[in-house]
Amino acid sequence: MADVTGQLPALFRPPYGVMTTVAHLACRRLGLTPVLWTCWGENWRKRATSHSVHDTVLRDLRGGGTILLHDSDCTSATGSWRTTLRAVPRILDACQARGWQVGPLHEHGIPDRRLRLV
Repeated sequence: MADVTGQLPALFRPPYGVMTTVAHLACRRLGLTPVLWTCWGENWRKRATSHSVHDTVLRDLRGGGTILLHDSDCTSATGSWRTTLRAVPRILDACQARGWQVGPLHEHGIPDRRLRLV
């Protein structure tokens, strides 16, 4: 990551949201901060549509939340990234309508009303 971005990673999203003791120790050793989410779109599922992703995110979303969306088919249904891509504008429009700002993930956990995309 550092070779591509010029910066060392600072955050770690544990797969499936499972933080084991080993993962905590590795994060500490590597100087990473674990990051979880407050809602997700279940966009990895084969039956997901842009509407279902939007509705699932907004069902549990509150100001200051962090949204988990997947941008790859690596462990998701084939083409799921396209479903996600179609859902994002609708999610952003809903956030704007509620008066929320979308901010960068590195602000995760900072108390304010921004939303983060994971």
